[in-house]
Amino acid sequence: MRPITIEQEETLARLAAASKLTKKDWRLLLASGLVNSKNKLLYNSSSDTYIRIITLIHCAHMNKHQISSWSSVLWWSRDFDLTQHFNSQHKPKFHSYE
Repeated sequence: MRPITIEQEETLARLAAASKLTKKDWRLLLASGLVNSKNKLLYNSSSDTYIRIITLIHCAHMNKHQISSWSSVLWWSRDFDLTQHFNSQHKPKFHSYE
């Protein structure tokens, strides 16, 4: 595993500070290499905090492509409670026809 770079941490900080995530923000995240599932990343405490903020504030407004990208970031955070919160916001809705 490798630690994230300063630039990657700055990307997370920018997203955490945003009031709304725009397409430009998502392009920046994709370009940062944080969503590449082949990268085995080691987050530090501040990057974990940024990931928590982004997930808690923005996860309810993510579309299916953003959900997929953000899941890759969450995979390496190892925060089980945060991952469960994220999954609970985006689990498929099943309708009862009874």
